[in-house]
Amino acid sequence: MNLTRASEPLKVLDRNLAGSVFSDVNLAGGVYTDANMSGAVFDDVNLTGVRFHNVKLQDASIEESCIAGLRVDGILVTELLETYRAAKNAGGGTP
Repeated sequence: MNLTRASEPLKVLDRNLAGSVFSDVNLAGGVYTDANMSGAVFDDVNLTGVRFHNVKLQDASIEESCIAGLRVDGILVTELLETYRAAKNAGGGTP
């Protein structure tokens, strides 16, 4: 199925879209509930202001990304990384 130049909201319910490709699309304000995105790749994606609630992030990886203001359970990740790196450098190993 190809959707080209569609400007109306798309509502997809109870469908298997495994292997779908979204390129140069605006999904701002979208709601994803009970969605399986395991193995998905997000590259050059703007997630500013996104809220993740009750998500499974097991084995997830964030690399080469701006994490300014990113919080996990209310704690700034940049502060966690600073503390981790300081402890690692002070002790020469993993805290």
